[in-house]
Amino acid sequence: MYLEHFQLNQLPFALTPNLSLYCGLSQHEEALELMRYGLSQGECLMKVVGEVGLGKTLLCRQLLNSLSDEYVTCYVFNPCLSGEDLLKAISIDLGIPVPKKCSRFDLIQQLNDVFLSHHQNNKRVVLLIDEAQVLSDEAIETLRLLTNLETDSSKLLQIILVGQPELDKRLEKANLRQIQQRIAYSCHLKPLNLDSTAEYLARRLVAAGHYHGQLFSKGAVKMLNRYACGVPRIINILSNKALLIASGRNKQTITSQDIKQAVQDSRGLVKTTTYYGSPLGKLKRRLLSAASGFISACMLASTAIFLFTR
Repeated sequence: MYLEHFQLNQLPFALTPNLSLYCGLSQHEEALELMRYGLSQGECLMKVVGEVGLGKTLLCRQLLNSLSDEYVTCYVFNPCLSGEDLLKAISIDLGIPVPKKCSRFDLIQQLNDVFLSHHQNNKRVVLLIDEAQVLSDEAIETLRLLTNLETDSSKLLQIILVGQPELDKRLEKANLRQIQQRIAYSCHLKPLNLDSTAEYLARRLVAAGHYHGQLFSKGAVKMLNRYACGVPRIINILSNKALLIASGRNKQTITSQDIKQAVQDSRGLVKTTTYYGSPLGKLKRRLLSAASGFISACMLASTAIFLFTR
């Protein structure tokens, strides 16, 4: 690969969530602080929403890694489960034995006993559910039942839902309004702007061991942000390809030409980002605007000729 060529210790733009490459951009840090604050205040339910590829899973892992020993955590990353199976998944992740034959009531009662034991030992139990938009209505109702577990002064379980914008639409359903009303804090992640993209690239490269000046030219950063539409996952894919292309040409700087070639090699991927306002969409709007202006000018010219030739 290109590690030796660019004097890197590891791949800076690998797609696997890697805490050593966590950048700590402002909006991600704000989301982390909001969740930490909500947990410290004993809030029962919180939510983080963001489009595909904006770094939600890495954010989840960073949160879990940053919590103190005061917290007992459970992480469910594949919540496409029935309500009963969700209870079993939570129990297993917390190290609680699950009998082969047990009802949903038995599972909830067992969890309640364990949560109460942790509470008596001054521990907080946190359940973090990634990809929460795929939760079934039954599973969401099960979560609502878990939010009812409490003492006279505090909740025994704190839940953080992390998912795509479809999660918001799901929770707007009339039959789910009870759990919607229990969400204390929400935050929405957005695509990176040009400055954030430049910061993202720089921090990733430093984390991977690059300390030898600016690796991406300003033109390359601008083109990368435009074609990736501020989506970190697509930035990673295009950057990885651009580094490979540049090293193959024995170049030490990534230029806009390298990004353009990476984009050409990823046409299907770039096309899938049209919902962020892709370059193609912007170009189409500009052409329509120009055509409209041209038609207006022609109409004015025709009117003037008619008036002067009467």
